[in-house]
Amino acid sequence: MKISSFYIVLICVALACNQPGAGNKHALDLRPNDTPHAKKQQVLIQNDTEKKIIALFDSIFVLPQEDGAAAHPKEEIYIDSLLKLFKNPSTFKLPFEHLSQKNVIIRTSDDQKLRAISWLSPYSGTMWYVQTIAQYDTSNDTMLVASLNRLFTPATETGTPTPFIDKVYFLPGPETPGYLLIGQGQMSGTEPYSTAHILQVAPNQFHVNDALFPKKELPFTTATVKGNDDAAAIRKQIAIQYDPVAMKLQVPQTRETSTGSVFSGRQQIYQFKKGAFVTMGRL
Repeated sequence: MKISSFYIVLICVALACNQPGAGNKHALDLRPNDTPHAKKQQVLIQNDTEKKIIALFDSIFVLPQEDGAAAHPKEEIYIDSLLKLFKNPSTFKLPFEHLSQKNVIIRTSDDQKLRAISWLSPYSGTMWYVQTIAQYDTSNDTMLVASLNRLFTPATETGTPTPFIDKVYFLPGPETPGYLLIGQGQMSGTEPYSTAHILQVAPNQFHVNDALFPKKELPFTTATVKGNDDAAAIRKQIAIQYDPVAMKLQVPQTRETSTGSVFSGRQQIYQFKKGAFVTMGRL
């Protein structure tokens, strides 16, 4: 009787760990509703490397939550192992649908060369701490990979280093390739935000170069979610947008009220010219 109870407990734990977002309850769901991911259908695991990657994420998502911790040695150890596995070129084209079902957000650049893989650290609280791995196809049958969070220094880091990366655009430059990373995060339970970073690719390393924005100021906008407000609608209002054809970046503007920040209805416009963004005015 004791043995049967033990196995029942194991089965229940296994089922719980396989639920989308398990151990990741604060995650922002950026999955399209019309994709197979959202339908939670059964998908095939394609190779042993994918199995190992999925197992590592499962291990991360069952780590105990420690509200307020910016990082934790155990998660960083798992990230070290993920970085080694993502260096395998065969992983670049894998859809990782199992991970998408667990609220791991995977986005590929418009030139199909860079992938951003984001997830919510289990050590997040009401303020999200998002981990992101960048994976770049060097075209030499090798992958350049890095934890984006480790590319930020305490001197330049404000709050969470990276949001959930939702859009990735190639930026032409005179020297090294660059990418515009746009995403969403949360400073607290009532303060969602949208921001952007510029990631440059040197021969053997990544470099965050936010100095390519005007006055070296990071595009950033936030608003306050109050009471019965539609949080999803507010996130959409403050979402930063980029037109890769016109090379224009639109950053929603907010204003302060007695109850917090609200969208003002205006947009700050930046134009990408000669390898950097310049201010064009407001709409």
